[in-house]
Amino acid sequence: MLTPPEWPLRGLRSAGVITHGYVATGFGDRSIAAVNADITAYLTRYDAGFVDGVFFDEMSNGLADLGYYQDLESSVDSVKTPKGAQA
Repeated sequence: MLTPPEWPLRGLRSAGVITHGYVATGFGDRSIAAVNADITAYLTRYDAGFVDGVFFDEMSNGLADLGYYQDLESSVDSVKTPKGAQA
């Protein structure tokens, strides 16, 4: 038996819809650890083929925050592609 939130994701994916987990970044002020916890929750708890990626909201427009978002992108890639696996 499927339980929320898996069941709507399964229906969306079977219909060909691309799904993303929503992660707020607080305009670059939210800690990397807190954002990584959200990334991991979406991609490991709900992934199983149902979540395709992550949507980062509340993005900073400051160049000084570029490294912050690069770190988050790396986090998504490392959770989606475990060490030793092919990307």
